[in-house]
Amino acid sequence: MAWADASARIIAIVEGTTLSTDLGMPPSFAYLEEASELSVPDSRTFWLELRGMEMKGNVTLGLPRWFNFDVALVVAYRLDSDPARLFDAIALDWEALMQRLPDVSLWAKASSTIEGLFVPEAETLVGAEVDVTDTAVMVSTSMQVTFRKT
Repeated sequence: MAWADASARIIAIVEGTTLSTDLGMPPSFAYLEEASELSVPDSRTFWLELRGMEMKGNVTLGLPRWFNFDVALVVAYRLDSDPARLFDAIALDWEALMQRLPDVSLWAKASSTIEGLFVPEAETLVGAEVDVTDTAVMVSTSMQVTFRKT
């Protein structure tokens, strides 16, 4: 259950993020267990998407084993009548997330098994792509979640 523990911790970090703007949006991020880019029920809804997986280490009978999952944290926003204000809010939301996700003290390493959320030797620690559809804006933040199974 290592991935379940690690993903639950990431979800808790995102849900616990304090946001500074509302623009009539919900006051916090809300996790969607059944998410779809085609249907965004409300702004600031989010989900995790697996993009790739690998296991590190040697083949042995015993554990621990380390896993690296390429994960996208996707936050969806319904299109607003004032796009400039919406994109300002999106930028402020992302800044707030980037204050919390890299904070090692929030990873609950003993219970979540998270060893890292980003590639520390990379020039860019973390990046996000913004995709605008007819009805929503999707912000996809790429992470490499490293966790252990013991």
